[in-house]
Amino acid sequence: MAGTKRFLERRLRLKVNEQKSAVGKPCERKFLGYSFTSGAAPRRKIAKQSVQRFQERVRELTKRGRNLQLVVNDLTRYLRGWAGYYGWCETKSQLRELDGWTRRRLRSYIWRQWQHPRRRYRILRRHDVPARQAWQVVHFGPWRASRSQALSRVLPNAYFRALGLASVAG
Repeated sequence: MAGTKRFLERRLRLKVNEQKSAVGKPCERKFLGYSFTSGAAPRRKIAKQSVQRFQERVRELTKRGRNLQLVVNDLTRYLRGWAGYYGWCETKSQLRELDGWTRRRLRSYIWRQWQHPRRRYRILRRHDVPARQAWQVVHFGPWRASRSQALSRVLPNAYFRALGLASVAG
């Protein structure tokens, strides 16, 4: 660090902020919200802190008591901006995982809006979910239900595309 600091200050006449600056392996550092994979050819990936902030913001946008279309509009605006910045990552699987997590969060949001087990059961049955499977899922909590095959059948990815939900995976 000392040699690098000396070079930057003397030769390039740049001021180094020691609180923000560090020297380390690319896989151990983060820079502008990105990190790098380890290996012979490091690839740009989204830093863990950035993913955590993304999830916190999506949770904030999908809080109870709002119209679904308003939630989707606000979420789409956020997702487009986020994808514009982080879409340059070289690990597309991360973006696909975040896309799936966002849709799961929306399924959980809708499940909470359906409130009563009878209503949930009727909706599931209306979409041809077998009675036994529907009865089991009705008593799941929102997060567990959002991962169920029955709810994915009622609220497929195409449903969210039709609402206008943007994708971070492009």
